[in-house]
Amino acid sequence: MAITSSVPLSRRLAMGSTNTLKLGFFGANVSSGKNATTVPERWRATWDDNVRLAELADQAGFEFF
Repeated sequence: MAITSSVPLSRRLAMGSTNTLKLGFFGANVSSGKNATTVPERWRATWDDNVRLAELADQAGFEFF
């Protein structure tokens, strides 16, 4: 079965911007981020922290999270 969409392929591939270079975040939902550390100030990856980071990334113009 073919998947159809009313949104043109070119629009879906654009990720919502005309930027040639697409920037985004990977691994933000992982405790300590991508760093193997146990220091107290490390990234905790809580729901609230990830929501705040996603909001900041959106405000800064990142295309994906």
